[in-house]
Amino acid sequence: MVFSVKVTLLFTIQCILHVNKALAQCPSARNCTSCAEGGSALCANVCPENINIPASTREFQLVSPTCEQWLSNGILKASYLNVTFSAYLQKLDLSRTGIKTITIVNTATSHLPPPFQQLTKLKVLSLAHNIFTRLPSTTFTGLDKLEELDLSNNGLVMLLPDTFKPLTSLKNFTIAHNNLTALTKTNLDGMTQLETIDISSNPITTIAGDTFSSMSLIQSILMRDMNLTSISSGLFSNLHSLRHVDASGNQITSLADDCLSGTSLDLLDLSNNQMTNIPTKAIQQASNQPKTLDLSNNKITQVSHQDMTSLTVETLDLSGNPLAQIVDGTFDGCTIKHIDLSNTGLTSLPASIQPWQTGGPTSLILDNPFWTGNVDILLLSRDLAKTCNPTTTYLADALTAALQQRENTCPTHTFATSTTIKTTPSRQTSTCSTGAVVVTEEIFLGLLVTTALCLM
Repeated sequence: MVFSVKVTLLFTIQCILHVNKALAQCPSARNCTSCAEGGSALCANVCPENINIPASTREFQLVSPTCEQWLSNGILKASYLNVTFSAYLQKLDLSRTGIKTITIVNTATSHLPPPFQQLTKLKVLSLAHNIFTRLPSTTFTGLDKLEELDLSNNGLVMLLPDTFKPLTSLKNFTIAHNNLTALTKTNLDGMTQLETIDISSNPITTIAGDTFSSMSLIQSILMRDMNLTSISSGLFSNLHSLRHVDASGNQITSLADDCLSGTSLDLLDLSNNQMTNIPTKAIQQASNQPKTLDLSNNKITQVSHQDMTSLTVETLDLSGNPLAQIVDGTFDGCTIKHIDLSNTGLTSLPASIQPWQTGGPTSLILDNPFWTGNVDILLLSRDLAKTCNPTTTYLADALTAALQQRENTCPTHTFATSTTIKTTPSRQTSTCSTGAVVVTEEIFLGLLVTTALCLM
């Protein structure tokens, strides 16, 4: 019992000494709100080279640096980061610290080494939301363990060749919201382990076809809200790990036929572009066609069978396109599970997709402001007559009578061409014209209420 008490007391004393030692190495609380041996430090209104932080600190975030040239001219020098905890540091956050220039000098008379050269164990680095416009080619020397780099929201106008070559372990890279206008392979050389890249919201007009070719492990490429007008030949070719491409919000009008060869995408997002047709040839050359193809909010006015030949995507989004017509037989041979035709202005649907409206292999989304009550009235009547009590009534009109009326006024070959669905502005009874089902508000509302009763 006495031995146990002695051991416990000794352990407690050691802990107290350890904590006191760690606290002794921390700046005052007003400068560093977080500071712990082997943990993280969050410091403000200090210069890193002038503060005493535990040597085993793993994470460091700086707010409002007071280093003389950093504060006055936005200059980041290696000496500012030559700190006692550099040997163990794994995460460094220098975002929003006013960095304008990264100074590196190597001449016969002067030598200023790369700023991060001593941080050999660094895994995460954020330089986001600063104001630098260029990076010296040796900026990231020594960071061969770095896995995540954030350069977003700066003013970068160009990338020098080999700038990222030391980053042989990098997995996640974002350079979104800068002022880049073009990208080539030499700009991104060395990123052979990259899994995600975000270059969105740059005024980029061209991306060379081999830009991503060395990124064999890349899974996600985000390139939205830029100024691309086309996808270059071979841009994504043979990127076998690639699953997600977001090129939405550009000015894209075409895709090179071979840009998807060798890919197996889960999502190809081409929404909010200027495309006038479906890029069938490019999609067909993929090893496995994208599971989801998003072409919403483009300039597609018509979809033909030729457009859709051998298309095997699971989900096709054509919503928001100014579609005027879908020709009968357009989707023949397709195995599409979900098609979104909402907000297209369509007033007719081809007869070949008639079964889809009543539980076929494909689900249709037809939320369209141009047709109120977007249903096939005759088909609904027939279906209700089979599944509901024939005495179910609405406004004293038996369902069977309503069905007979529809059968009499609508020719049996109504769906031989296209099925046109529209509502009339008045409550006067209208008969069916050839190839069309025209309904009054009373009949339409009656069927809706009858449907509701059937489901109760």
